[in-house]
This record gives sequence, C-alpha cells and structure tokens, in this order.
Amino acid sequence: MPGLRKSCKFLALLGVLAFLLLNFPLLQICNRDTLWGGVPLLVLYLHVVWLLAIAGLFALGRRLTSRD
Repeated sequence: MPGLRKSCKFLALLGVLAFLLLNFPLLQICNRDTLWGGVPLLVLYLHVVWLLAIAGLFALGRRLTSRD
C-alpha cells in the first residue's frame, strides 16, 4: 500500500509539472522565430513536452497495474 501511495504522488507531480511546462511563461520563452531542423521552436517544445508527459504517464500506469 505505501508503494501505491508513492506512485500516486508521482502521478500527481507529473500532472502538475506538465501543466506548468505547458503554461504561459515557458511557452513565451520558446515563442521565437528560430527554426530547429525546419520546425519552429514552439511547435517542437510543445511536441516534446506532450510526448514526455505521455511516456511518464504510461510508465507510471504500467507500474501501478503491475503491482496489482
């Protein structure tokens, strides 16, 4: 049971972190006219943060279901 509580805390922390990374101040930092590999920096930032959030949720979800 303590491991489940710890995983739920990590899940909540990941959600808050994803929310903060997709919020205005950090989006404004990446909103530049710079192209990286032909892709605007803001679009690349959004995709990377989104994919990392999905990967983190997937990993924590598998960890929670494997303990059941």
